[in-house]
Amino acid sequence: MSRPWSGFITRYMTSMSAAFMLLAAPAAAVPPVGKLQAGCQRVDPAHTQIIFFLLHMEFTHYSGMFSGMILQV
Repeated sequence: MSRPWSGFITRYMTSMSAAFMLLAAPAAAVPPVGKLQAGCQRVDPAHTQIIFFLLHMEFTHYSGMFSGMILQV
């Protein structure tokens, strides 16, 4: 069975992986955990989003986004 979209998915995943690596590179500049201030760290709900994509059996595409969250680490 031929899957004409499989080439697109491969290119898409490759480009998304490359973009993620470029965006994650500044994380190497974060100070080690031992140098962070002790206590509760909070994220800014106005600037925090979690976006997800799901491909079910290469047929159905789902996506979603959570925003405005209040998180504590």
